Amino acid sequence: MTPVQADGRERPTLAEIRAWPATVSVPKAGTAWGMSRNQSYNMAKRGEFPATVNRIGNRYTVVTASIIRALSGDVDTAGQRDSVLS
Repeated sequence: MTPVQADGRERPTLAEIRAWPATVSVPKAGTAWGMSRNQSYNMAKRGEFPATVNRIGNRYTVVTASIIRALSGDVDTAGQRDSVLS
């Protein structure tokens, strides 16, 4: 069963995230942590998003594998912050 956030929106499970494409939009990635669209973009722009964010021009995408690593608690990446590409 998919977890439900306080605002009634569903949060994806790790199994569902594993089925996502290689990169996803910032708002979609933010749903993995229960973030709103605005909060997701603000964190990405500040370089504080908990997964790898790629920036090409004005477009931001998030690497799905980094979402999985962050949510899985992968010890190889613990404490490391991926930077926003300019």
